[in-house]
Amino acid sequence: TQTKIPGMRGKQETFKGCPELGSIIQHFEKKYKDTCLPCALPCQKPRDPPCKHPCPLPCHPGECPQCEVLVRKYCHCPLSTLKVMKCHETNIPKEEMDKIKSCGVECTKKLSCGHTCKLICHAGDCRPVNECTSRVRKFCPCKNLKFSFICSEEHPPTECNESCAIRKKEKEEKRRKQEEKKRKQEEQQRELDVQRREPSKKRRKPRKQIEEPKAKKPNAIVVKFQSVYNTLTSETFWKTVFVYSLPFLFLFIFAFAALIKN
Repeated sequence: TQTKIPGMRGKQETFKGCPELGSIIQHFEKKYKDTCLPCALPCQKPRDPPCKHPCPLPCHPGECPQCEVLVRKYCHCPLSTLKVMKCHETNIPKEEMDKIKSCGVECTKKLSCGHTCKLICHAGDCRPVNECTSRVRKFCPCKNLKFSFICSEEHPPTECNESCAIRKKEKEEKRRKQEEKKRKQEEQQRELDVQRREPSKKRRKPRKQIEEPKAKKPNAIVVKFQSVYNTLTSETFWKTVFVYSLPFLFLFIFAFAALIKN
C-alpha cells in the first residue's frame, strides 16, 4: 500500500505503507529547507537549546521560541533553598549554574570528623578533614586541665601532670572537712533531740493578781441630787433653819397681834 501526503507547493509525496510522523518529518527535513507544512498537529521540532518541555505552538515554520516554563532549582547545602528560573535560563555552563544555585550561606554538611563544613554553599564534595578549621576542646582524665587546638592540627597529649595530683589532694581534703563538719552537725542535732525528749520539771506559774473592779464614775446630775437630798434630810440643816427663822417668827407674831387690837 502507498500513502499520499500533500507536500510543498501543492505537490503530493508518496510513502510506502503507513509511515510514522517522525519519519515524515525527517523526509521533509532532507528534501526541503522549510520542512513545516500547515497542519493542526502540535509542533514536533526538537527544542534548541534542548529541554524536556515541548513547544507550546501548533505546527509552524521557523525556529521555536525560547522555553518559558518555570523550573525549580535547589541550592547545594542541606538548607535546600529554592530558586525558580525559566527553563531557557538554565542552559548555561555548569560552573555558572553552580554559582547561581548557591544560597550564599555557610555549608552545613557534616565532615567525617564530626564538624560542619565552613565553606559557602557549594557543589561537589566538602573540604577534606585535614583542612578542618574547627577548634577542639578536650580535658585530661581528671578534668583538671583543658586543651584547645585546631582539628586539622596534631593533637597534643591530654595526660595528667603534677598539678592534677595537687588538685586531687586538695579536693580530697575539702571533701574530708565537709564530711567532718556534717558529722558534727548530726551529733549536735541528736543531742538536741535527746534533750527535748527528757521530762522537764514542772514550774509553777505565778498566780494572776485579781484586780479590783474600777468604780464607775457617777453621773453629775445624780451626784447633785444626792447632795441636795442629804442636806435636806440632815438634822443640822433643820436646826440651822430654826435658829435663823426665830426672829422672823417673833416679828410675825407681834405684827399679827397688833392687827387684832386695832
